[in-house]
Amino acid sequence: MNGKERIQATLEHRKTDRAALAYEATFEVTKELVKYFGIDKLSGLPISQVGTFQSPIGEKEVGIDQEIELQRRLGVDLVKVACPTNSKKTIGNWFGMPLISRKDDGKIIGAWEIGFTEFKYPYGTYIEIDNYPPC
Repeated sequence: MNGKERIQATLEHRKTDRAALAYEATFEVTKELVKYFGIDKLSGLPISQVGTFQSPIGEKEVGIDQEIELQRRLGVDLVKVACPTNSKKTIGNWFGMPLISRKDDGKIIGAWEIGFTEFKYPYGTYIEIDNYPPC
């Protein structure tokens, strides 16, 4: 079975050859896996402007091309489709969601006025939603 067939069979509650796989991780884990598999050294895989994973603001070490190859190597069946960001109009992305600006208090405002906060931990920075836009 290929990934599409596996997902379709899963949705229809039919038997599959194996469980369908998805991948989601922090930027630091993704970056290390890209290095581990040597994907960062492959020619023809330029670092693109955006990535689907939660990269630190301004981080450009891993792009969508490397992420796609990583998912291929891991045998991922289900991928996230993220909206593109324009580096001239945004300060970064959160799983593909544009981060638009940073306020004086450090709070980050994303698309649709979603609020984000950065949390530091020993291996880097984690960005998480802290409030949703008004209805």
